[in-house]
Amino acid sequence: MSERKNWLFLSTALLGASLAACSGEGGEAGEAGEGGEAGHAMSASHGGEGGEGGEGGEGGEGGASVADLGDGTARVYVYGQMRGHLAVAHALYEAGAEDASAPHFMHPIAEVMEGNPDLFADAERLALEDEIEALALAAGEGGNGNDVPARYDAVTAQIDAVFADATLADHAAGLSELIGLARIEYAEGVTDGAVTNAIEFQDAWGFIVATRTAFDARRGDYNAVNTDAANQLDETLAALAELHQNVANDSPASVSTIRAASTRVQLAFAAFAD
Repeated sequence: MSERKNWLFLSTALLGASLAACSGEGGEAGEAGEGGEAGHAMSASHGGEGGEGGEGGEGGEGGASVADLGDGTARVYVYGQMRGHLAVAHALYEAGAEDASAPHFMHPIAEVMEGNPDLFADAERLALEDEIEALALAAGEGGNGNDVPARYDAVTAQIDAVFADATLADHAAGLSELIGLARIEYAEGVTDGAVTNAIEFQDAWGFIVATRTAFDARRGDYNAVNTDAANQLDETLAALAELHQNVANDSPASVSTIRAASTRVQLAFAAFAD
């Protein structure tokens, strides 16, 4: 499927999902594993809900299959995942939750890079792995915490460079997929109004933060295409971020509320497909 056709399908399918969500169709119980939602919202591009350990392009985690995306979109999507994992790790570390942050620091390698070798040139992969491992060591027990800020900035700068180099269509498409993944992770993390899987709940937050950061960095490019649509996208992202404000929320929004808000973000991104 061409990228343009994929976007047309995405926009139409998501509109249907949005209307269903507004009418209360499906309900909270049907979202528990989000597999149904993933299938309905983007059935042509989503893989099975393979769990955290098989996150190859997050395709194994229930997000869009990287194989179904164009290379440019796939790189934004995959690098966005890494940016999100690191955002969670850094936030937890800064809050003094070093033990909780440790797995997130290594998720970019274990859950993203190792599952998508074709998206990384050897030199690029090795450089990123070295930077991420050095960051994880600095943040870990016995590490030099004074090195964490500089190492975090070095890793995220490499990731942000990929976002900056992407075409705007790839940028928007990749970030839209990332928001879809955040929705899936959130549904895996919240059950009956309580956080039942902290890792997935935290990942959802990280992917939303990564999307917000990447969009803000290229806001001028979005404005140049369509200022009104960019403003709408900004508003929908802000509304979604307001619903999932931090990595440790004792009163999480309902899954259906996040589903509706994230769908509105994806619809807003669709305006920049051309």
